[in-house]
Amino acid sequence: MSKKLALLSFIQKRQTVTLDELYRFAAERLQINDKKYLYSAYLYSLLKKGHIVRQRRGLYSIVDIEQPNIPPDPYILASKLRQHYYLGYGSALDLLGAASALFTRIIVAVEKGDGFSPFGFPEEYPRYSIHSTEMSDLKNGLRRIPYHGEDLIISSAARTFIDTINQPQLAGGWEEVIRSLDLLVSNFRLDDLNELALLLEVFGSKSLAARVGFLLEMFATVESLPLSLDSIKQTREWVTSGSPSYFFSRSMYEEVIRNKHWNIYIPVDFVERYFAAQRIGR
Repeated sequence: MSKKLALLSFIQKRQTVTLDELYRFAAERLQINDKKYLYSAYLYSLLKKGHIVRQRRGLYSIVDIEQPNIPPDPYILASKLRQHYYLGYGSALDLLGAASALFTRIIVAVEKGDGFSPFGFPEEYPRYSIHSTEMSDLKNGLRRIPYHGEDLIISSAARTFIDTINQPQLAGGWEEVIRSLDLLVSNFRLDDLNELALLLEVFGSKSLAARVGFLLEMFATVESLPLSLDSIKQTREWVTSGSPSYFFSRSMYEEVIRNKHWNIYIPVDFVERYFAAQRIGR
C-alpha cells in the first residue's frame, strides 16, 4: 500500500482526525517527519481530489465518495474540537440511551475561555450543529465510552442529571428534560445515586441540590420508579437549613408552594404540567 493510500485509510477508519493525529501517524507508520512535506505531498492532494474535507483549521474528515453530502459523525467531530472537553446535556442523554427525542445540537462542554463559535455543516446537510458551553469543572463526573473505534469523554449519568437540571435549555427545555431524565433515572443504580450526592457536595449549590433532590423524589413517587433516596439523605438535611430556594425564577410564576422536604418553592401546577404527560405516555 502506498503512503498516500495508507494515510487515506487512516483517516477513513477514524472518520475525523486532527492534524496532530496525522503527524503522529505519519511519523510512526510512514516515517514522514517533515510536517510541511506531509501537507504538500499528501494532504493537499487528498483535499484537492475531494477525498477529505477540512472542517476547521487542523481538523479533517473523510468524504464518502458514494454519498458526499452525508456529514461525518458529529460526536466524533465534536470530540476533536478541544483537548479538554466532555459531551454533555442532550448529547450525553443520547449517548447514554436516555434521549426522548433526536438532539441535533451537539453540546461540547469546554474550559472557561475555551469556547468556540457554533460549528455548522454546509448547506447540503444542515442536520447537526455543534455548540460549546464553558464550564468551571471538567474533572468530576466524567467517563470514557467506546464509540465507533474512538473513545469519547461524556458526562456520567449522575453528572448529566445535574447538568441538565442546571441548564435545561441545553437539553431541549424542561418538558424534554423531564421526559429524558425519566428514561435516565429508570436505569439508575446505587452507584449513580452515591455519585450524584458526591457531585452535589462538590458543586456546593443549595439551590441546585434542592432542585435535584425534589425531581428525584418526584420520579420516585409520581413516576413510581424504584429509587432509594437514602444516598441523598445528607443532601436533604443540608438544603433544609436556611432560606428556601426557588425551582424557577421568582418572576416566572405567581402561584408557588413550598416543598418542605427540599425547602424549595415550586409552581402549584408543576406536577400536573411536567409529569401528567409522562403518565399518559406510559
